[in-house]
This record gives sequence, C-alpha cells and structure tokens, in this order.
Amino acid sequence: MSKVLSITATIALGLTLSACSSDGSAVVSEPTAPATTRAASSPAPVAITADAPVGTEVPLDQVDALRAAGAKVYVGTNDAGTVVAVGQPLPDAVVADIKAAAGPATAPQLRYSERRDDLTSAGLYVLVLARTGSDGTAKYIVRPASDIPGAKAYAQSIAGGSAHATKEAALAEMQPFIDATPGAVLVDLTD
Repeated sequence: MSKVLSITATIALGLTLSACSSDGSAVVSEPTAPATTRAASSPAPVAITADAPVGTEVPLDQVDALRAAGAKVYVGTNDAGTVVAVGQPLPDAVVADIKAAAGPATAPQLRYSERRDDLTSAGLYVLVLARTGSDGTAKYIVRPASDIPGAKAYAQSIAGGSAHATKEAALAEMQPFIDATPGAVLVDLTD
C-alpha cells in the first residue's frame, strides 16, 4: 500500500507545482464561459404558394409541390422555376430562355425545340415566330414551341406551314389557330 500512497503523493505534488507560477505564487485561472458554437444560420427558405404571381422565382425543391397544388411552373436552364399562367404574357426569364435556345435569328433551323419539354411540363401553349433561311434571305415562320393539341395538323393544313417573306404574312397564316387556342402565347424570336 505504501507504493500506492507514494504514487498518489507524487501526482498530488505534481499538480500542486503545476498550479504555481515560476515565482512560486499560485496561478489562478479565470473561469471561462462555455464556448457557444452556433452554426451560421441562413434564413429558412420562403415557401411559395400556388397563388404566387406570374414571374415569381421558385426554388427547384418546391416545383413539384407547386405543380401538384395547381400552379404552372416553368423550369428551363436556370437554377430555379418561374411561375407562369396560361394565356398571360410569359415572364422575361422564360422568354430569354426560349430565345437563348433558339440561337441566332438567322439560324437555318429552329432550335427552340430544346425547350419543348420544359414548356409542355409547365402546361404552356407557346408558338414562336422565327426567322430562318440558310440561303441568306430572311424567311418568317410560326411554329409551336410546346405540344399544343392540333398545332401540327393545322400547320400542315396551311400550305405545309411554309415560310413567308414578312412577319405579318407568317402571323396572318397562324392567327386563326392562335385565336382558336385559348391560352396560346406567341413569342417573337425575331426582335
């Protein structure tokens, strides 16, 4: 037992000596406040409701819920959705996305079809007025940019949906279909 007492005394002496400063005075340690480790909190995301105004930006994780609640939400190339409404002018972000997909106004083919599924998923009936013509002459044509019931058949019934020398002629050709399709929105890619 004396060995155990000897070791205990040695430890106690060591602790006492370590609590003294080099000049022999006792070192008093100040109590420290417990460290508060708060993670930097970001504000809780604001939930967008189905009655949000057209043009409202929607976080991607809320798109499906809003669509299930009856809202029309377009999701294209940006990192968020955009609230849209059938028959109302498209928000600038959606038009810019369609124009970016279309490429240059003088492109020989209409590449806006890259957005077709996005527009259709949002429940939009979108037609585009585009300029085409690989031979250097501008031709104007109106084509559906989303899946619009009856649009393809109508375009085929009017001289195959041929290109026209003027915007006005191209629009005049499709105007009866636009008038007969509630909610159809025309996007002019020629601006």
